[in-house]
Amino acid sequence: MNTAPGGERYRVAKEFKYSSTKSSHKDRFFTTMSAAEFRVRAIILDKRLLWSERLLENPSHLKNELIYQLMSSHYDTLEGAKLVIDGQDTRAFDISDRDHFMARVNLRAPGTLIDVEFADSKRNGLVQLADMTAGAIRRYHESGDSKAQTHVETFRHRAYQRNGGTYWHFK
Repeated sequence: MNTAPGGERYRVAKEFKYSSTKSSHKDRFFTTMSAAEFRVRAIILDKRLLWSERLLENPSHLKNELIYQLMSSHYDTLEGAKLVIDGQDTRAFDISDRDHFMARVNLRAPGTLIDVEFADSKRNGLVQLADMTAGAIRRYHESGDSKAQTHVETFRHRAYQRNGGTYWHFK
């Protein structure tokens, strides 16, 4: 057990995941991260509006397509990026040939990607930041949860296109 500056006692978890982190720890996480420098590139999709049978029937194709759209539709605000995917999602994302994926993105938006790698989220704080950010966005858009909305508001300004971010409702 550790003690926070205000005297609150807490356990240090192996990793932050929005769905399994206590509400008070989420609050502290997003308050702390509001001072950090990062951009948010998020794509929000309501699957009920999706018409492609191929994407509806194969979740890995859908995830690949959404990542492709997010990485290649940035209006020259993204260059020389390294895409890092949670290693636990290797099968879920089914990116069997990272070079092919990079070539596909860079064909549409030259110079965007320089690398695609998989990382262990337990050892990678940036993957945990992405997970917490995506979790807050998902909870807010699926349920309208006011607490999740508060968390989203701490980083929403980082999703503005002029800053290299995006908050895209994909249709």
